[in-house]
Amino acid sequence: MKKQSSPFLQFELSPDAQAGIWVNRLDPVSTTTAHGVTQAHQDDHYLFVLVTQGEYLVTLDFEDLSLAAPAFLLVFPGQVHYLREAYQAQAGPLNLMLPWLTLRSLFYWNNSSRRPLVLDEVRLLP
Repeated sequence: MKKQSSPFLQFELSPDAQAGIWVNRLDPVSTTTAHGVTQAHQDDHYLFVLVTQGEYLVTLDFEDLSLAAPAFLLVFPGQVHYLREAYQAQAGPLNLMLPWLTLRSLFYWNNSSRRPLVLDEVRLLP
């Protein structure tokens, strides 16, 4: 079966990545991002976003989400996403190309809704 092309911009991991890992800042006007983050697009790699301050409004697979600090979001390869607005926000995106990962379900952790995880709701220790 022939692979269909996507109508969305598609981006690969930054050439600045080391060993399949690239860390940068999530900034809609930054020149340090590998590509524009305010246009709907797809990446060929995982994107982990840790919001440490403020709030981001993002769209993920055509669903509008609010990421208010502290929050964590995981974007899977191929998901359509973009940054709509940022309010006094800071975040540390971690971009990962994981060719050695064969069990994608490892990252689902029963979070099949792919909603952002608000960190103050998570109890990490008993």
